[in-house]
Amino acid sequence: MKKIITTLFITSSLIASCSNITNPVLVTEAPFSHNNSKWMDEEDYVRYVNFISRVPSNVDSIYNITGDCDGYPAIDVKTAPGFCVGQIHNGIGLKKPRTAAIINDNSIVIADMGSWSPFEGQIVSLTFDKNKKTTLKEIFTIDSFKNPKDPRREIINRPHQIIRHTDGLYYVGTASGLLRFDILATNPIDTIEVLISNLPSEGLHPLKAFVFDDKNSIFINVGSASNVCHKNSVHGSTKKKSYECDEAEDLKEGQAQIRRYTIDARGVVSKTFEIYAKGLRNSVGLVWDSRNELLIQAENSRDGIDKYAPKLNGSNVPHDEINIIEKSKHYGWPYCYDNNLNSP
Repeated sequence: MKKIITTLFITSSLIASCSNITNPVLVTEAPFSHNNSKWMDEEDYVRYVNFISRVPSNVDSIYNITGDCDGYPAIDVKTAPGFCVGQIHNGIGLKKPRTAAIINDNSIVIADMGSWSPFEGQIVSLTFDKNKKTTLKEIFTIDSFKNPKDPRREIINRPHQIIRHTDGLYYVGTASGLLRFDILATNPIDTIEVLISNLPSEGLHPLKAFVFDDKNSIFINVGSASNVCHKNSVHGSTKKKSYECDEAEDLKEGQAQIRRYTIDARGVVSKTFEIYAKGLRNSVGLVWDSRNELLIQAENSRDGIDKYAPKLNGSNVPHDEINIIEKSKHYGWPYCYDNNLNSP
């Protein structure tokens, strides 16, 4: 039997930006309902809105189904020898699913960010079997909290990453912070705990990736508010040295960084944090390598470099990066790109 990767088939998230959508539709409401234009000029704002507003046509799949993947419809994408990708769900009922975590052999829990507007999103479970029967069940949304003063409401804000930790609980990174809950409880909503709150949640990169190490620490991404430290960004250019960028340098309120929080023996997360690394525009993926005790980061590099350097191909440059993160190091954003090339 082939080794299989059984995956959630997402029709409304990553696929929304694919170039092979035949009839992309623009939503009528801009995805940045708050004033994101302050982080970019008008030209860039229009480009971002048009790009992020594209949604696929009303079809179940834009991939071809080619045979069987251990009882599931096989999706026609290239994989490593001995592997296949099986479709377990067509995405209907989800809006912008981001990540999933295993519950058991026939169910997963999904972080669905909902949209790019603040305080959207849901946590749902999906059960499935080889007879193609699937069931989506809402676990909680912001509307699950009827009391408008419930402090947990503020944390339900574009959930991005969900991880099942070694304590058996599920941790969710949202634009506002980090929460955990017990999905196996009779009423999972009652188990929600807010662990980290008030993280910077505006700007162009509000989603939070996070990871645990083996020493009771949590690393969490705080992406830059702007693309390349735009002169009109919320932080502005207040440094005495004109070549410094507040988003990359400010140790207290700055962004473009990875923060480290600690967890004590009771499972309580520290109120304070350290800036573990800076100069990281948007750490869309974080992995802890236990064997070598290394933090590994996937860097989403700057956009539109050809606007300032027309000879560069903005479709290919700068390259996104895989970085081994070392404590207290600065990784270049927005001053340089690729391997220490000066950034226009």
